[in-house]
Order: sequence, then structure tokens, then C-alpha cells
Amino acid sequence: MKDSTEVKKQIIVLLLSLLISVLTVVIPDWAKLNFTKADEIFLGIMLFISFLLIDVFWIISKYADREKKAEQTAVLRDHFDKTLASIRTCFSHIAGTSYSTKDLFVTHFVKQAHEFESKIRDVAERQELRLRADHFLNLDNVLDAFHGDPDRIWRYTWLVDAKHRLFDHNWKRYFERTACMLEKGEIKQARSLLVLDDISLLTTPRVAKLLDFYHTHKGMECWVISRSDYLAICADSGVPASYLDFGIYGNRLLFLTEQYEPEIIGIFTKDPKAVEHYRLFFDSMWGTPSVAKRNPSTASDPVSVEDMFSLDEKTPNIL
Repeated sequence: MKDSTEVKKQIIVLLLSLLISVLTVVIPDWAKLNFTKADEIFLGIMLFISFLLIDVFWIISKYADREKKAEQTAVLRDHFDKTLASIRTCFSHIAGTSYSTKDLFVTHFVKQAHEFESKIRDVAERQELRLRADHFLNLDNVLDAFHGDPDRIWRYTWLVDAKHRLFDHNWKRYFERTACMLEKGEIKQARSLLVLDDISLLTTPRVAKLLDFYHTHKGMECWVISRSDYLAICADSGVPASYLDFGIYGNRLLFLTEQYEPEIIGIFTKDPKAVEHYRLFFDSMWGTPSVAKRNPSTASDPVSVEDMFSLDEKTPNIL
């Protein structure tokens, strides 16, 4: 699919270059400009060559990117093969000292090997990876999804109620890191859809401070929606109620939260259809006043993450 798209782009560029070159010869006569026929032909040829060179540079750039990707994949594969070779060597030693085919050590690692093979095959086929709270610990690996993606926008929903603080330890680290990435230009924008249990939460100190933070930081935006309205839209859009909280990393990666307690468990997926479905679902609510409300903050003084975290810790929960 990507190859055919690139070929179409190259054909379009060549056709446009040819068309502009022809028009360069025709327009001076039509506009009665003081060009000689030799000048018109020379200009047309030069424009065609210029566009042709642009197309050549484009092709070389794409080829270089593919070669770099192939090299990176080869390095990863080689590293993985070495790991497998080491496992094979160690297992051979274990099997060599076994007392029978039902040796405890042998059967234990054979079972683990089968489970690992089944898991990695399932991920390869479905493009989904179910994890516990590891994505908070492996923050750099998750946010690397933005690298090289032209649509470096982080879209995410945030379920807010009166019973819990806005931030726990892991979410603080995640939020602060993405805010820093935004300041450095590593991501273009962070769009948050705050899903409030009750719209009256907008006036609570911690939520008001969060809204001020979004309002006073360029590139960080939020809209708000009531949970009841959000659930209704989810039902109409075919979004399961079990996956209300999600994050979309550009156009490449989607995280769906399954549960929060006693630990966070969720699914990462690279499936293009799933990513596109949730992106369109998010965008259908974003910036739509009939569905969600614009950030009501009018703050002018910047709010730091430290001030926001501090207020969230000091403000008692309502319930």
C-alpha cells in the first residue's frame, strides 16, 4: 500500500512538472510577454529539469529511509537471534543433566518456551500487546512511537471524578515528560478530552488549576465533556464501555486502558484500522461545541507542573 502511494506521488509530480513546463512555453504568448521562442523553450526545459531533480532527491531520500529502517531491523533481529542462541545453549546444558524427559527443569522451560512462542505469534498476528503498568516504566519506548511520524499529536481521554486525585506517581512522570517533549518540539500537540463525572467539577480547585495549565501552555489543549454524554457517544460510535480511557500516539499506536485497580492493565495496538477508528472517534468530539465544551480558563499567568502537582496533593478529595 505504501509503495503504491509513493509511486502515485512520483507520477503526479512528473505530470505537474510536464504541465508547468508546457504552460511556461504557452503563457508568455498568451499574455503577450516579450519573450523569444528560444527563451520560452529554455525556461520550460529548465523548469522540467528542476522538478525532475526534486523528484530524484525525493526518491533518494525515501530509499535512504528504507535502507536505514532495514539496517535497524537487521540489528534488532541479530540481537534477538543471539538471545535465542544463548537460550538454546543453556537449555541444552539443562537437558544434558536431566534425569528423564519429565525432568522438572526441562518441563518447566519447555512450557515457558511454548507460552512465549504462543504470545509472540499472537502479537505478530493481531498487532496487539496486553501489558500491566510496564508502559509507565518503559516511558521512552512508548513515546518513541512519535519518532518519524508526520502526525506527532498525542490524543487522549482523561476520566476525572471527585474520589481520586488527578495524578498518581506514574501519571505525574508521564504528564511531565510529554509536556517537556512538547516544549522541545518533539511532539506537535497534546490534546486532552477531560471526561468529567459531573460537569460541576470544573469549579473545583484541582480541575480549575489543570485547566489553567492547559490554557497557559502553547500546544497543550483540552476540551471537556460530561461522562453521561461521553458514554452515549461511545455507544453510538461502537466504542466498548470497557475502553473509555485511551491514548493515541500520532497515527501509529493506540493504548486502551482495561482497568486501574489494583494495577493498571491495558492493550497497545498497532492495528491501522483500530488506530484510525479511535482517532476519528476522538476527532469527532474534539472542537465540536455541540458535543464538548471548550476549556473555560481565562488565566494569563503560566501555571507550572510543580504548582499543579502541589495543589492536587494538598486538595482533599470531595468524597
